[in-house]
Amino acid sequence: MRVEASHKKRNEDSVLFSLGEDMAQVKDTDDLLCVVGRNLKEVLGSVDISIEIFDKEKMTFKVLIADVCHEQKSHPDFNTIAFNEHTVNDGIHDAALGAIDPVVLNIQALQDNPQKHPGIRFIAAPGIKEIACIKLVNKNETVGFLTIFSKETNSFLLPALHLLRGISNHVSIALANILAYEEINKRDTEKFLLLAFSRDLATARDKTGLKTVIKQYLKSLFHINEYIITIKNDEDETYSYFLHDLTANSPEHDELEFLASTNMHVHESVTAVVSQSENPVIFNVGEMPMHCALAFAGAPFWKSVGAQKVIGKRLYVAEQDIGIIWQPGGYVNDHLLNGISAQIAIAIANVFSNEKIACQLTEINKYKKQLEDENLYLQQEIKAKNNHEEIIRLDTEMQKIITMVSQVAFTNTTVLILGETGTGKELIAHAIHNASPRKDKLMVKVNCASLPASLIESELFGHELGSFTGATERRIGKFELASNGTLFLDEIGEMPLELQVKLLRAIQEKEIERIGGKGTVKTDVRIIAATNRNLQKEVDDGRFRRDLYYRLNIFPITIPPLRERKKDIPLLASHFLNKHARANGKKINQFSAKVLQQLIAYDFPGNVRELEHLIERGIVITTGKILNEIHLPAKKLKKSLTDDYIKTLQENERDHILFVLEKCKGKIFGTGGAAQILGLPPSTLNSRLKKLGIKKVYEIGGAVAAQRT
Repeated sequence: MRVEASHKKRNEDSVLFSLGEDMAQVKDTDDLLCVVGRNLKEVLGSVDISIEIFDKEKMTFKVLIADVCHEQKSHPDFNTIAFNEHTVNDGIHDAALGAIDPVVLNIQALQDNPQKHPGIRFIAAPGIKEIACIKLVNKNETVGFLTIFSKETNSFLLPALHLLRGISNHVSIALANILAYEEINKRDTEKFLLLAFSRDLATARDKTGLKTVIKQYLKSLFHINEYIITIKNDEDETYSYFLHDLTANSPEHDELEFLASTNMHVHESVTAVVSQSENPVIFNVGEMPMHCALAFAGAPFWKSVGAQKVIGKRLYVAEQDIGIIWQPGGYVNDHLLNGISAQIAIAIANVFSNEKIACQLTEINKYKKQLEDENLYLQQEIKAKNNHEEIIRLDTEMQKIITMVSQVAFTNTTVLILGETGTGKELIAHAIHNASPRKDKLMVKVNCASLPASLIESELFGHELGSFTGATERRIGKFELASNGTLFLDEIGEMPLELQVKLLRAIQEKEIERIGGKGTVKTDVRIIAATNRNLQKEVDDGRFRRDLYYRLNIFPITIPPLRERKKDIPLLASHFLNKHARANGKKINQFSAKVLQQLIAYDFPGNVRELEHLIERGIVITTGKILNEIHLPAKKLKKSLTDDYIKTLQENERDHILFVLEKCKGKIFGTGGAAQILGLPPSTLNSRLKKLGIKKVYEIGGAVAAQRT
C-alpha cells in the first residue's frame, strides 16, 4: 500500500516536525498552500487540496486557497464554486463539522446525496474518487476546513487519518494567524480609506462634489458603480430621491424617472426594515413581487438594470435619520459600509447646511438690499415732509376731501385719486398712508409715465439674475418693497395695456411673479393710484382695461383745480413764500397787494405746483423784504391789468386802503394803525371797508389779503 510505503520512508513524528518548521516560515495564504500541499503530497501522493474559511454566524464556507488540477480550473462551474459562499449542509462540510477526526467520503455516494455539494460535478470531473475533510480548530473555535481530493480509493487509511489530524492542528494555527493578520491589515486599510474618504467628503460643498467622491470610494472599496440615495422628509415621514449615479452604459429608464418622482413612505416594509437597522440589509428584488403589501418602490428600477439583490443602509447623524443609500450586491463588509455610510450622512447634512446657509445669505442680501431701498425711500419721505396736516385748505371742497381721507385711511380699500396736473394727488396719497395702520411701513411710488414700457414690469415685479439682457443681479420689485405698506401708482393712465393684465392679477390674487422666476411671491400691499386722465373716457376709447378700472375705482377722490379754490390761494401763497424764502436764505415775508391780486385773478392751469414755482421764481428775483413782482403769463389773467385800463375812483380808493393795510400788517386801530395813517376815525374806516366790499382782512406771513363780498 502507498500509505505503508510512505510510513516506511518517513515516520509520523518527522513529518509533523518538518511541517512545524515549515509552518514557522508561512507569511500568507500562498505560503500556507505551498507548505501544506508539499507535505501532504509527500505523505499521500498526488492529491488536490483546498482550504476553506468558516462563517459561524451564517453557517457558510468559502474557498480561501486551492491547489487543484487543470481540469477543475477549466470547468464551467469552477468560478461559481471557488469564489462564492456555500452552506455547510452539503454532505461534506457538515459531516466534518460534527466530527473530531477527518471524514472520508466516496464521491459516488456524494453524487447520490439529495443535499449534495453544489460543485460535486466539477469536483468529480477529473476522476476524483475520495474526499477527506477535517475541520480546522483554533482555541476551540472552528476557523475553516482542510479538504483533500484523491483519484484513488482507500487513500485515507487509519495511519493517514491520524497524520491528517496532526497536520490540521498546524494548519489551524497558521490559518488563524494569517486571518488575524489579514484582518489587522484590512482594518488598517479600512481606517486609511475612511480617513481619506472623510477628508475628500469634507471638500464636497454640493451634490455634484458629493456624487464624485461617493462614486470613487464605492467603486474602490466594494466594486460598486451604481447607487441611489433617498432623503428623509420629516414633515410627512417619507423618503424622496436625492442623488444617484449609474454606470456609463446604463440607459435612462422610465423606472428611474418614476423613482425620482415617487416618495417612499417610512412605513413601507422594505424602507421600514432598513430605517430601523443599524447594519446593511440585503433584499432579493429578483423574487420580490412588483405589487404587493411588501412592495418596494425601487424594485422595478433595480430589476430593470439586472440587479437580483439590493443592499439598503440607513444614513443617520446623532440618531437623526438623514436617508438611505441603496446599491446592488449580495455581500458587503458591514463594518466598512457602516463607516462609509456614517461619513456620507455627515456629508449630506453638511451639504444641506451649506445650502441653508446659502439661502440664508441670499435672504440676508435680499433684506439688506430691501433695507437700503427702504432707507432711500424713507429719506425721500423725510425730505418731502408729506402729511395731511400740511394740506393747506380753506375751501369747502378741500375740507370734504380731508374728511374722505380720514374715512378711507384706516381701511385696506384701493383708492383712485383724480385731478389735474399739479393739484396735489401725491400729497393726498401720502396723507392716506400716514393716517393708516401701515404708516410705519413704506409708501413706495412708481411713476408709470416716467418709465419706458419695457421697464415698468421689472420695476413693479422685479427680475431674476440673467432673466434678460442687462439683468446682472436679482432685483425685487416695488410690490415686494412695499410689502405690508402702500404702493402708489402715479399716472396710472399711462400704463401699457399689456401690463395692465398683470397688474390686475397682482391686485386681485395678492401675488406676483418676478421676470424669469419659477414661482409666485405672496404680497400684502395697499394700492393707491392717481391720474390726470379721464379714465372712463380712456376705457371707452379702448386705451384702459375696463376690469382694471373697476378694480381701482372703488374709492375715488377727485381734487378740484386751484381755479375753483380761490379762497385757498392766499394761504397757499403764504405757505410757499415762507418755505422758499427760508430755503433760499432770504427774509421775504410779505406780498404786495398787486401780487396778491394778480395771483387771485390768475387761472393756474398748472394748479398748486404752478403756484409754488411762480412764487419760488419771484423770491429768486426779489431783493427786498416784500415780493412786489410775479411773472404771470399775460394771456392767462382773468382781466387785463395793462395801462389801457382806467380804474374807477372807488377802485383806486379800495386799492389805496389795501395798500395801507398791507403796510400796517392789518392793524386798524391805535398808533401806526391804518385809521391813523389815513386820517380817519376807526369807525369811519370800518364803514369804508364795508362800503367797498372788503369783507375780511387776513394777516398772512406779514402780507395782507382782503376778499370782496
